[in-house]
Amino acid sequence: MGKGNGRDNKWTKSIAVGSKEFVDDVKRELGGHAKGRKARETGESYQLSEPSATYSSHFEVEKADIGVDNSYFWDIY
Repeated sequence: MGKGNGRDNKWTKSIAVGSKEFVDDVKRELGGHAKGRKARETGESYQLSEPSATYSSHFEVEKADIGVDNSYFWDIY
């Protein structure tokens, strides 16, 4: 048996998995949609997947502390 019922990222996060020729054919067929995607060797096969992006540069400002000036007092009559 294999690894069990766990998820294998090679299959779930890739656009194509197989021989180098197959992966290159898929990349060529995708044309401009494959821009930035790399065909890489993973053991006995190749896979075409999107480049991994880091979220830290996009969300650092939103994760920052908003400080003590985050209050608004309503006048209650």
